[in-house]
Order: sequence, then C-alpha cells, then structure tokens
Amino acid sequence: MHCNRSSKKINHTRTRGLKHKSKTIFLFFLILAFLAGCKVNFNAGSANGHPLEAGTAEQQVVVAEAANVFLEQLDAGAIDQTWQSASPHLINFTNKTMWSNTLKALRGSVGKFKTRKLAGTGFTDTVEGAPHGEYAAIAFETSFSSGTVTEKVVLHKHRGKWKVLGYFLAKNFKVNF
Repeated sequence: MHCNRSSKKINHTRTRGLKHKSKTIFLFFLILAFLAGCKVNFNAGSANGHPLEAGTAEQQVVVAEAANVFLEQLDAGAIDQTWQSASPHLINFTNKTMWSNTLKALRGSVGKFKTRKLAGTGFTDTVEGAPHGEYAAIAFETSFSSGTVTEKVVLHKHRGKWKVLGYFLAKNFKVNF
C-alpha cells in the first residue's frame, strides 16, 4: 500500500489554517461585541448609576492630549502603533492583531479623516466590566469623507499615564422633512 504523505500534510495544513481563520473571525466578533457592550455615557450619569465628573481643566487637557495622540496615529494610518498606548485591561482582553483588525474595520467604514472637534469629557472611577480605577471618556464630533461621526475614546489611568481602553464610532445622520 502506497501512502501519499505530501497530500496528507497539505490537508492537515489547510485544516489548521481554517481553524485559525475561524478562531480569528470569532475573536474579531467577540471584541466587537465587547466594545459595543461597554457602557460609557456622556449624560448626567454613567451607565452604572455613578455620575461622570467633569474633572479639572488640567485633567481635561491631559486626557485630551492622550486621546489625540491615539487619534493622530489612527488618522495617519499607523493603526498597529496604537497598541503601544493600550491599557493593560485591553491587553488582557485581546491581542495586537485583533485590536488592529478591529480598528481597521471601524476606520475603513468612515473614509478619510477631515476635521475633529471636542464634544465632551467625563471622569469616573468605575467602568462596567473593569476593576475600580481612574477612567476617562472623551468624545469628538469628527468629519470623515463618508460623513460626520461621534468618536469616543475611553482611557484608563495606569501608573500615572492615560492608556486607551476602548474606541467607538457612531455615525451621525440628519432627517430633513
């Protein structure tokens, strides 16, 4: 009996590749579900009933600077570099490849960056699904080639530095009557 080892090796390699691809797709959607499920609110109170604080002018400036560094990397297409500014909570939840792929999908859906205007900043010590700590959420009204969106960056203070915990986009639209 003649055994064709090369064809078995190729089939085994294809099976492993499909399993890896399936895991990657599953993880991608899991991350999207996690990001969509994060409750960060810019209204009078946060989603868990704790009010968001305005913070001091100095705190707002520091958080805006951290968010802008992250956003400028996205605007420049340096998505892989944003991993360096990731919070340990984010790093424990995902990996660099999934983070980059998620950001590429989000940003690819809105087109080329045009302008950005600060819309609001809030501070809290609790974020649902994360341990007690210092958190900030900052929103921008941002114009892209496909239209205007609200960008939200959620930050976590780790060892004295603000690190990115999440990034969200919400497309804005107007209905004219």
